[in-house]
Amino acid sequence: MSPLSLLLVFAVSAPALAERPPPNPDPRPMGPPDPHLDALAGASDLGDWAVSLEAGFPFFGARGQVALPWAGLNAVGSVNSALFTDTWALGGVSKRWVDTHRVVLSGEILVGGTIRSGDLSRRGPASQTTLRLARGHGRVVPALTLSSRHVLLTDVQEIQTAEGDVVQRSRSIAWSPVASFDVGVGVCPGFAVSAGVDVPWFDPPGFSLPGAHVNLIVGGWK
Repeated sequence: MSPLSLLLVFAVSAPALAERPPPNPDPRPMGPPDPHLDALAGASDLGDWAVSLEAGFPFFGARGQVALPWAGLNAVGSVNSALFTDTWALGGVSKRWVDTHRVVLSGEILVGGTIRSGDLSRRGPASQTTLRLARGHGRVVPALTLSSRHVLLTDVQEIQTAEGDVVQRSRSIAWSPVASFDVGVGVCPGFAVSAGVDVPWFDPPGFSLPGAHVNLIVGGWK
C-alpha cells in the first residue's frame, strides 16, 4: 500500500476513533434493585430503601433505611435486643464512601437510648458508629460489619451518715463493640436472605460467646 493510501485510510478512520467514548474503568451492572447489597452495605441508592428483620442468638431486631436526596445520605432506624434483656433503639444517618463494582464501603452514626432489664438493670442515652464493607453487585454478597456502641450511665448511691442519707451520683460510659460477617443471597427482585456470625463484647474486656443470625431483607420497590 502506498503512503498516499495509508494517509487516506487514516483520514477516514480518525473521526470515528475520536468519537468513540472512553471505556468505563469500573462498569456498574444495570438491573433490578439489590436489597441485600443495600442492607448489608448500609446505604441505598437514591430512590431505594431496604428493611431487614433479624433473628438469632443473642440478637433479635429490625433495621430500615431510605435514601435521602442530600449528599448521598440515608436515614436509618434500628431496634435491637440481646436475649430480650439489653434493648437498643437508635436512629441516624449513613453514607456510602466507596461504591464500585468490586467493593462498597459505608459508615453510619446513630443515636438513641438503651434499656437493660434484670438484676443489672440500667438505662441511658446511647450512640453507635458502624463501618460496613461489602462486595460489589452480584447475587451473592459477603459483608463485614464493625460496630462500636456507647452508653452514658448514671450511677446513684445512697450513703447513710450521722447527719442523714447522702445521695451521690456518678457518670460512666459503657462500651460494647460488635463484629459481624454476613453472606446475603438475592432470591428474587426485592427479596433476599442473609446468614451470619456475630462476635460481641458486652462490657469488655470480659469475653462474650459468639452468636449467629439470619435476616429476611426486602426493599427496592418504587
